[in-house]
Amino acid sequence: MPTFPDLRTDTIPSAVNPTIIHTSWTKKDYLHPWPSNPSTLTTRSTPISFTTGTGASIFTSTLLPALESATSEVILCTCFWAPSPTLVSLRASILRLNARSLTLSRQNGGKKIRLYICLSSRSLWQKLFHTSSPNGYTYPPSTWSSRLGLPGPEDLTGLEVRVESLFFRPFSVLHSKYLIVDRKRVYFPSCN
Repeated sequence: MPTFPDLRTDTIPSAVNPTIIHTSWTKKDYLHPWPSNPSTLTTRSTPISFTTGTGASIFTSTLLPALESATSEVILCTCFWAPSPTLVSLRASILRLNARSLTLSRQNGGKKIRLYICLSSRSLWQKLFHTSSPNGYTYPPSTWSSRLGLPGPEDLTGLEVRVESLFFRPFSVLHSKYLIVDRKRVYFPSCN
């Protein structure tokens, strides 16, 4: 099994000791160190482009080409996951990314592109029975195709893939929607 960074804790410097708001929580329960260090919320960026359109048009014209251009890592976070034309397009792009990774891995000593997918809300059943752990649920590779509409592990031999969901019952949806490519380019397709 590939080793992925824990995006909930690996970005927290070891020196940070968050103020405990809820006595049963620990440092690992915080997604960010901001409770004790608000300066960590400050950053700078240089927007390269601004795209308008429908969710589907932005997804197919901007996000999927960016995903397919990755050379080392893709992090895709989305709120709602459902069968749709967008999911069909994502599946096709992931297969193209797999082919690209296979080609690149022959050139770089077998190193695969990592694909990390995080989703929140998939179905009413998932909302009712999702784990209450702040670590969420990791989908086993055997369920990617049948439960999520993604390619199965047999079709993704060129990628290291991890698919997780975070949902905090009863109504707390992780509403993030973003794509990070090679930890260099970040896309925010919606900011609501």
